Amino acid sequence: MYLSMCAKLFKIINNSTEVDPSSFRELVKILTWFNKWHSEIQLTMPEKCQCQAHWKKFITDRTFKDLLRSIRDVLGLGQYIQMNHPDAVIIPKTMCQDAVENYFSLQRARVAS
Repeated sequence: MYLSMCAKLFKIINNSTEVDPSSFRELVKILTWFNKWHSEIQLTMPEKCQCQAHWKKFITDRTFKDLLRSIRDVLGLGQYIQMNHPDAVIIPKTMCQDAVENYFSLQRARVAS
């Protein structure tokens, strides 16, 4: 499910054509899912938080916060543009290419091979 959500996020944020308005609703669903996922991880964590083996299976807190920030930024900027410039064409790839590349490069760095 995690990879599915990452794929959906990547597809929306890396879109090089005009954004579909339903994409914003999908981003909210993805944001909600990641928040729920992170909460479940914290609940299932062993009692001692220093258990490094457990946390190596998941993304770092910094990466998680950057992920949420990226989603919120795309939502906020998209809504601002739609409200103040309704005739403007929004192409997500041009807005957040650096954020997307950074997120996925951090993901690749977390995988040993």
